[in-house]
Amino acid sequence: MRDLRLPRLVLSAPALALLASVVVGVSTGAPAVAAAHSLRLNVREGAVISSSVAPSDPRGLALLAQINKAYTHVPGVKIGLTFNGVSVGSFTEVLRKDTVVAEQFVGSSSAGTTMLVAPEGSPTFAREPGSTCWKALPSKNPQTLTDIGHPTSILGIGTLKGIVVGPPIAGLDGDETLRIVQGATSSFLIINGKTLLIQRVDASTPGKLAEEYISNLTSTPKLLKPGPRC
Repeated sequence: MRDLRLPRLVLSAPALALLASVVVGVSTGAPAVAAAHSLRLNVREGAVISSSVAPSDPRGLALLAQINKAYTHVPGVKIGLTFNGVSVGSFTEVLRKDTVVAEQFVGSSSAGTTMLVAPEGSPTFAREPGSTCWKALPSKNPQTLTDIGHPTSILGIGTLKGIVVGPPIAGLDGDETLRIVQGATSSFLIINGKTLLIQRVDASTPGKLAEEYISNLTSTPKLLKPGPRC
C-alpha cells in the first residue's frame, strides 16, 4: 500500500479515486479497508507529469523547509483519515528524526476491525476481522505498510513537476494555511503557527474530499503487538 511520497500528506486525483474504492471496502467489510494506506503513499509517489505550471511561492517553500525541520523533534504522529465525511481508519507512526521507523493502521467496518502493524525491523502483520491471530504479509501484499524508512513531512514537494505551492495565509488564531495544487487537486495544509507542525490536510477534486487529522505526539507511541502468530 502506497501514497505523499509525493510527500505523503497531499492527495492527488488518482489517490482520491483509490480512496473512494477504499471507502467501499470499509462499508462492505472487505479486507481492502487497509488499502487506505495505499492512498497515503501512492499520492506521495504518484505520477506528477505536468511540466507547464506557475512557479511556487518562495515563502511557501520556506515554510515547508521549516515544517520539515520541526518534525525532526517529533517522536510520533497519529493520523485519522476520512473521505467525503466517512471515516476510513487511522494510522500511527513512530518517528525518528522525521523518518518513519514503525507503523500501524486500524480500520473498522460492519464486519469488524482490521489491524495492521509493522514493528521496527519487522514485516507487516495483519489481523483481519474474525481472526484471533496475526499473519505476516509478503512485502508485495497490497496491505503491507510501506511508509517505513520514509520521512513523514513534506520537504521537497515544491520541487516536483506539476506541483505549485502558494504563499502562507495567516489565520486569526495564529495558525497558517498553505495551499498546494497538483492539476485538478487542491490541498490545504493547516499548520500550527507556533510549533510549525501540520494539524490537518484537506485535499479535494470536484465531488471528492479527503481529510487527514494529525495528532503530533510528544512521546513515542506504543503500537499493537502482533501475537499470537498464525
